[in-house]
Amino acid sequence: MVLKQCTPEEQNVDSAAIERMFDYWDEMNTHVHSCAIMRGGKLISLRTWEPYKADSLHMLNSMSKTFTSIGVMYAIQEGLFDEEDYVISFFPDVCSDVKICDNMKRVKIKHLLTMTTGHYPDNADFIISDPNPVKAFLSSEISLEPGTKFVYNTGATYMLSLIIGKVTGKSLADYLTPRLFEPLNIKKLFWESDSDGNSYGGFGLNIDILSAVKTGQFLLDRGCVDGKYLLSPELIDKATSAIVPTVNMEGQAWLDELRKCKEWQPSDWDCGYGWQIWRCVYNGAYRADGAFGQYCVVVPEHDLVVAVFSGSECSQYLLKGIWDCLIPGIECCNSVIGDSAICKKRKSEFTFGLSVPEDQDTESLFGEAYSVPDNTLGIKVIRLVSYGLTVFELNNGSYEIKSGYNEWIYNDLGFDVPKCSFPFVLRPYSHLNAAYAFYGSEYKIRLLCDGYAYYHEMKMMKNGDDMLFVCRQYPGGDSFEVKCTKIKGKDC
Repeated sequence: MVLKQCTPEEQNVDSAAIERMFDYWDEMNTHVHSCAIMRGGKLISLRTWEPYKADSLHMLNSMSKTFTSIGVMYAIQEGLFDEEDYVISFFPDVCSDVKICDNMKRVKIKHLLTMTTGHYPDNADFIISDPNPVKAFLSSEISLEPGTKFVYNTGATYMLSLIIGKVTGKSLADYLTPRLFEPLNIKKLFWESDSDGNSYGGFGLNIDILSAVKTGQFLLDRGCVDGKYLLSPELIDKATSAIVPTVNMEGQAWLDELRKCKEWQPSDWDCGYGWQIWRCVYNGAYRADGAFGQYCVVVPEHDLVVAVFSGSECSQYLLKGIWDCLIPGIECCNSVIGDSAICKKRKSEFTFGLSVPEDQDTESLFGEAYSVPDNTLGIKVIRLVSYGLTVFELNNGSYEIKSGYNEWIYNDLGFDVPKCSFPFVLRPYSHLNAAYAFYGSEYKIRLLCDGYAYYHEMKMMKNGDDMLFVCRQYPGGDSFEVKCTKIKGKDC
């Protein structure tokens, strides 16, 4: 795909409307990382929030599901299988070894695509961690008739990836490479896989923001790239339609969390579900949707695609910004045509506004080493070398983290370090950034990886001769608080 760019006004979009959307997102603390907007097949805006970069790979979470759907569409187009095929027909060897309930025997490809397998109240996500996921899925109990109820089900998407692997002999990522990624000029990507090399399907894909918006344009153009149809328009029309109703969903924890948002608009989740694609409240719009605000929103009525990556605790604000701020600025352009809005950066709202030390207790933390009790990150020792230089010791090695006051410091830890949870499982192309601050007597460090929806905040406070250490992951993460003992005579 040849990506052309122009100013918003050249596509009859008011630049001020785009800025209002960005301002609204910042006002609502959505922690946006990057955003790309296309109209009329041209890139009209590309914005990043410090320290994120436009070319950084970013985790998509469940937005990955839409890419799995595209893979299924290609497989159907190529005659590898059909949406009416029964799931058990792909795994006769497994079926002979397990007891299969009657409803499982009725599950078809289309039920995996629309998350209507009949698993209720539990879904099939448990198969993701099972050493034999196909066996675990086929032997699971299904209480409802397949096709009768929508229940969000990442395990079903994983099964689609496994089926593609079964019929092609390739991982989903490899299968899509010549069919989608190469035609869209997506050269850099990473898809997490199981021990057998199968892409997880329902999550784990990492691409940059331009690759996301180009995929939305591919769907908007109904499979046409540079004047050539690569995928059946009829299949895309079906995949992006409201095949199953999603009104009044209940008993789904992720939805209960979204409803806590004061700007909750249930209609954005009440408009139906297609093949791993959500319909939106706006007329004819649909979206690829990932946890914590990974979106690719397609609005055919306005020939518009908006891709956004974030770490939002309430992603409804992102959609509301598109509907209430951006859409009204289309075809109502009053701004004077100015410079292109491409490649501008915005300050991160959770980086600045920091304070300076207020007492000597904070300063006395430094130059010391502290023993850390058992914790979820596996940290054994914290060495506070100096302001902006902290060393975390784990069983598998030490991590020297440099951080800046009122600025992000780039830390290239490399991908060869052993995988662990401190504070992220490092992936190809991901790099750690850090910033530090003082809030009264607290020494605070914020750590983020440029490809993640999450960031970690660590607070250290004097506690007599020792130190209190508090760590929390945002958004939606666990936290812990431990008392750390000063190690006497430890060389810092």
